[in-house]
Amino acid sequence: MQAISYKLLAEKAVDQSTKNLLIDLCEHEEKDTEEWRTTVDEYIDSNIIRSPRLEKERVRLMMTILGPRSFLEWNLIGEDELIEELLIFVGLLKEKSISDNLIRIVNDEHLHVIQMKKDF
Repeated sequence: MQAISYKLLAEKAVDQSTKNLLIDLCEHEEKDTEEWRTTVDEYIDSNIIRSPRLEKERVRLMMTILGPRSFLEWNLIGEDELIEELLIFVGLLKEKSISDNLIRIVNDEHLHVIQMKKDF
């Protein structure tokens, strides 16, 4: 959902540097999504099917309600909350090799969010 959000924000951006930054964020989120999907598939039987169309409509609705700036802030809050939830989850894992790998991924994501906040 985050990638869709940044893509839609990029389409609305007037300033080219902002548009480029949002496109970079979109590409980063698409890469993160694939990495997480691969990681989750390694440890969990995940046969959840999501509707990209439904997610895009949800994003459009939230952007309409909040406006682009508040929507971006809402996304960043969501990223922070997700990182906290992932750290709690990782702390509950018993197998050290799995938790070490996931901690590395979560730390990378945390650094990414810090950089996003600096950029905006």
